[in-house]
Amino acid sequence: MIISLASDPVPSKAILGVPVRWLSSASLPETGASRAILGVPVSVLQSALITPRSGAEREMEIGVYRREYGAYWAEKGRREFERLLGRGSSDEEPLHERFADLWTREALDRLAQHLESAPEGAATERLALERLVSAVRFLRLEEAARPVSEELARCERAASKRWEEACDEIAEESDVFRRRALALKALNALGPCDDLRCARYALFDEEARILGSANHLALREAALPTAFSALVAVADRFLERTAEVYAARLREHLQAEAAYAPDLSYADELRFRRLAPFDGLFPAEGLDVIWRAAVEALHVKLDRLADLVVEIGPEGAKEAACFAVDPPRDVRLVVGRSGGLSRYLRLFSEVGRAQYFVWLSPEMADRYPEFVYAPERATEQGHAALFRHLWLDPRWITEHRGLTPTEAQAVARAVALLELHDARRRCALLRVFTETVGGTNVGEAQKESYASSLSEATGFRYEQATFWLDIEAGWDAVTELRAQCFALIWRDRLRTRYGRAWWRSRRARDELIDVWNTGARYHLEELAPLIGAGELDYESMAEMMVEALQVG
Repeated sequence: MIISLASDPVPSKAILGVPVRWLSSASLPETGASRAILGVPVSVLQSALITPRSGAEREMEIGVYRREYGAYWAEKGRREFERLLGRGSSDEEPLHERFADLWTREALDRLAQHLESAPEGAATERLALERLVSAVRFLRLEEAARPVSEELARCERAASKRWEEACDEIAEESDVFRRRALALKALNALGPCDDLRCARYALFDEEARILGSANHLALREAALPTAFSALVAVADRFLERTAEVYAARLREHLQAEAAYAPDLSYADELRFRRLAPFDGLFPAEGLDVIWRAAVEALHVKLDRLADLVVEIGPEGAKEAACFAVDPPRDVRLVVGRSGGLSRYLRLFSEVGRAQYFVWLSPEMADRYPEFVYAPERATEQGHAALFRHLWLDPRWITEHRGLTPTEAQAVARAVALLELHDARRRCALLRVFTETVGGTNVGEAQKESYASSLSEATGFRYEQATFWLDIEAGWDAVTELRAQCFALIWRDRLRTRYGRAWWRSRRARDELIDVWNTGARYHLEELAPLIGAGELDYESMAEMMVEALQVG
């Protein structure tokens, strides 16, 4: 049976130059049997997972499990969407109770048995099962730490202000003294919950050892095609390659807005990331207009995207967000209500994610939800970054926002500087994250090394107080650095093949849709060569980022 990964409106006999027949296997299970038993209670299905079976019964079991796995993430996305709009409950217990059978150790053992018994020739099935096993292993980590996670949430709610809200307030404050005073108060409020963050990390390691890995870092690394050590090595070279130009451009940028000081602090970094000097050029009312124009410029007619639900966020919703409720049939995009360049950038990241989800192959999404809700989300974030990188092009900015060439060049340089800042921060955090094993053995020396590394990479002074917050975000740094590299080299390929204004090319649209069709079937390291962009080359990434800073 052949699984077509081509889109409906832009049919293709090959995906990314790879014949569709390469993605097929005569041994792939049919889906009819799994549809026939969707009404069977999960508890009954769980017992079937534990009891070894064979043939059609085994195919039926894994089919139903996959449907429940997809249903879990769909329901999670729907709840998050409703909660953002102020229509849903924050109580996650009903969701946990309904789907708890998905991530038991017994279920994981049974999935491993399915993988072991899958025929060697069934390449797609084996790959999908590998992703599914990795995804459930990640869920097992969260389940093992759930009691501490709940206590941590209570501890954070007890603070006078949530960390995210405090950071927003700090970033909005233009007065440097008031900004730093707000930051000091917020940083001091982190301390009472750090023991719980530490304990949560230790529980991750404990569960990972039960699952057969040395620690949770080794378990996560097993889901990647590249070793952490290799990523750390290229990250170190990236930092060295971009250090001088980053420091110079950061100084110029801050001096231009009279915000430069020799002792730039964490509070000043939050302000820098807001790109507040450009607020007057990016009003809130332009948000819903510009993303629609950008998508239609690619010859994607919005009236054909019936499965994309778009809503304007409620009062107080500053940022955009995308929710993959049941992709590709139900994808929801919320447009924020606050203007400013940083929020336009966030919107375009979310629009990129929405396009990725809404153009997924429905056949693939039905059969392999693990190619939709993957254990690591770098592919999804790569598509988000590609859309965000439209803002590196002054010509695109002039055409879509109506700015003068001088204004557009200033905006593009600021975006390029922010992208380089974020990449350097991720590179530094990558090393710290991969060197932090366990929670109880982390001492002051390691926290000081963290603060020193992040300060040197970003140009802003970090404190030890944010150590555990950033360690918790370490896996995201791994994901987003790879996504950023992929987006830049894909953008370069699109410009080479379809012209610098590739964002107006029908042929570029066709390529994008072909790639979106495949979901997360490929790691970015595999996808980049398939689309003709070569390997994920961080040296080239550094060169492209430095070049982007020279625009105009």
